[in-house]
Amino acid sequence: MTHNARLKHELAERAILGLASRDLRMAVKAQRIRAERLSPERRVTSIVEAAQNVFRFRGYYDALVSEIANNLGVVEGTIYRYFPTKRDLLVAVVVQWYRENLAVLAKEKIPSSSAAAALRFLIWKHLDLIHRDPDMCRLTLVEIRAQPDYLTSEVFQLNRQYTQTVVDAIERGRQNGEFRSDISLRILRDMIFGCVEHHTWAYLRGGGDFRPAEAAEMIVDLIVNGLHENH
Repeated sequence: MTHNARLKHELAERAILGLASRDLRMAVKAQRIRAERLSPERRVTSIVEAAQNVFRFRGYYDALVSEIANNLGVVEGTIYRYFPTKRDLLVAVVVQWYRENLAVLAKEKIPSSSAAAALRFLIWKHLDLIHRDPDMCRLTLVEIRAQPDYLTSEVFQLNRQYTQTVVDAIERGRQNGEFRSDISLRILRDMIFGCVEHHTWAYLRGGGDFRPAEAAEMIVDLIVNGLHENH
């Protein structure tokens, strides 16, 4: 190959590389433009979704805001623009998780044949959620409920809505004569959810397993036997 031919070949390769580099820069720029065009609501949603994945995998303390930002293709400052601290972001993740579970529960066909059947279904549903999603349950128990401001938080209010379905089932049993009328709804609610939490704690810590249906059956049998009006 002559000198002129080699020169032309090198110039042609540079032109091709230049076009490829330009195309890559344009693609990245287009991606950033699309990202910048997200509405604030959609931006918050995308951040919360990305954060949930990282929190699930890393846990709270090992999760890095930089990793969340990198997964979204944005700078850390974008995250902090909407969530001043990492804990604020965690709270938003847990709030969204509760809302999703409440929406699912609202669509469920809770048995209406008896209050006991409804109670059995709801306790099984709660145990099944823990079994399917231990990462979020652990984050909620360890990182949210242990905070001093938990009782005034949105998460606390959402948890009350979530546990209210069990309270309603017991109240229905009281009203129709299926359950005793002298029971404390608050104490009974705490007994049920406290029992579930204690029973599943080893599993949440990665130290064992449990069977949601079997556990629900045993818990309900104990509770219902103490609730029957003829006791």
